[in-house]
Amino acid sequence: MPDASRGLQGADADPCRPRTAQDLDRQGGEEGAAATALRVDPGRRQVTALDEVCERVRKQVGTVVRDSLGRVSATEFQRFAIAAGETDPVYFDDEAARAAGLPGAVAPPLFLSSVLGWGAGPSDDELGADGTGDETAGLPLDGLRLMGAGQDLDFHNPVHDGVRVVRETSVEDVTLKDGRSGPFLVITRLRRFLDESGTPLLTCRDNLIARPEASG
Repeated sequence: MPDASRGLQGADADPCRPRTAQDLDRQGGEEGAAATALRVDPGRRQVTALDEVCERVRKQVGTVVRDSLGRVSATEFQRFAIAAGETDPVYFDDEAARAAGLPGAVAPPLFLSSVLGWGAGPSDDELGADGTGDETAGLPLDGLRLMGAGQDLDFHNPVHDGVRVVRETSVEDVTLKDGRSGPFLVITRLRRFLDESGTPLLTCRDNLIARPEASG
């Protein structure tokens, strides 16, 4: 009996080729049954544009961009803690932090990975209708909307007042997929946060979805 998976080798070998309903049908099971709703041809013009974006992003896989985020202050991470509803005294009080075995007040665990921008931020006329800037995570995603699809976090060392943070960012993977609402990219990005001596603070693996802006 022929091996049905052989017909998928071409699709699997090229992550920037969208997987069609026919590809999924060859796999059988629930995925194949659901694939009847997935068609590439009606959105072929968008898929072609996404093909090009996928290829540009794919060329960045493995390239590490290193930048200095500057000095973290207690005021910054304490404001974050209040906004996030984090009330543990170790974020606000040095004595409480020392009693917990820490050198002093520390940042909440999600502080580093949650900050979208470390500069002054965009001006009002650069903000979108939802009040956010054009955040493309440094990726060549012109004309696409970028959405978060979850994170995997590894916490290594606490972030305290005065630490200077360095960030190393790279793309691990990119895949073009076709869904019921149209084609989209799935991008896996790795961010490593370290202090200036190279001691790891946090490793964050982001899953991102990029899709064309809705028309109309």
